[in-house]
Amino acid sequence: MIDKRKLMEEKVAFLNKAARVYYQESNEIISNQEYDRLYDELEALEKETGIVLANSPTVNVGYQVVSSLPKERHPSPMLSLDKTKDIDALSQWLGDREGILSWKLDGLTIVLTYEDGKLTKAVTRGDGIIGEVITNNARVFDNIPVTIPYKDRVVVRGEAVISYRDFEKMRDEKFDGMIITGAPVEQLDFEDVNYWNEITGIFAWARNHVTSTIYICWAAQAGLYYHYGIPKYPLSKKMFGVFRQHTLCPHLPIFRGFDDVFYMPHSRHTEVRKEDILANPELTLIAESPEN
Repeated sequence: MIDKRKLMEEKVAFLNKAARVYYQESNEIISNQEYDRLYDELEALEKETGIVLANSPTVNVGYQVVSSLPKERHPSPMLSLDKTKDIDALSQWLGDREGILSWKLDGLTIVLTYEDGKLTKAVTRGDGIIGEVITNNARVFDNIPVTIPYKDRVVVRGEAVISYRDFEKMRDEKFDGMIITGAPVEQLDFEDVNYWNEITGIFAWARNHVTSTIYICWAAQAGLYYHYGIPKYPLSKKMFGVFRQHTLCPHLPIFRGFDDVFYMPHSRHTEVRKEDILANPELTLIAESPEN
């Protein structure tokens, strides 16, 4: 029993670390499949021993909120749904009831509150107890109604996602600008990212349909790799902080209103190297920092 308790403590510590790195540091130390496998092993040990540790991920859901957005406690906890990969287990759970199956939509869980027919509040799931207030953001979602005919108080929980069909609707249009940003997959090889084909399809599409595209965070590294074959290199330790940058091309419109020295935040485990950029005649280095 002591050995199994120690094994449970190790699994809890590692799973909690993986969740913290994913949700709070926008990174990934194990795949989703590996996380699910370890989670299932922990859950089996809990059932076998009858012990559930207070910090076990099987009884704690979501992520601890660390951003500067306003925080709010949910009126009732937003509990996690159970999961199974066993068709027989699903059939047994349904019993003689009918069920509806759909693809799992992995987005941002949001709680909407309507009062007197008006959207009064939108809060993220957070850690299931405390979430972030994003009411102003939710008001601009095209398919979230700001008014409804129902006049009593009603709370709606759902998942905010963007489908590939939304992209297909605008595929033939042209745009002045586009921002492509990052994801918590920095330590994976580019080709190992499970949506690499989709994101590079957008990279290719942007070349002929967008006048000016800005690649930010992981997407900047991915764009350099896809378009120019420039690799990323792992750092010995995570770079985190705000660093001085010096403009090398101050005449460019992107630097309008900037001083010759400006500050930029960095939070990353990998880097691209100056010599790789300078070696490519299609690229121009427009700013650099002696600190990073």
